[in-house]
Amino acid sequence: ATSVSKGYVGSSKDMRKRLKAHLSALRRGKHKNYKLQGLWNRCGEESFMFSIMEQTETEKEARAREQKIIDFMPATLLYNIDNRVYNYKRK
Repeated sequence: ATSVSKGYVGSSKDMRKRLKAHLSALRRGKHKNYKLQGLWNRCGEESFMFSIMEQTETEKEARAREQKIIDFMPATLLYNIDNRVYNYKRK
């Protein structure tokens, strides 16, 4: 088994729905994040771990926290393809 010390940072109003959407797209080979999809294809579902790192009171706080983490982490440690967090309504 390969150990990867990289991650993907995201936020959502509905974590269960968001996780289901990610898993569905990855399993069908249709995820819009080519980095995640490539890793999924190479390593398989069993190599992934999903966890909630933090909960916030508001959407605004969630987006701000997500952006802060993305800004803090070196891009080489993230599978995020965009370094800018968008408003949920725009995604």
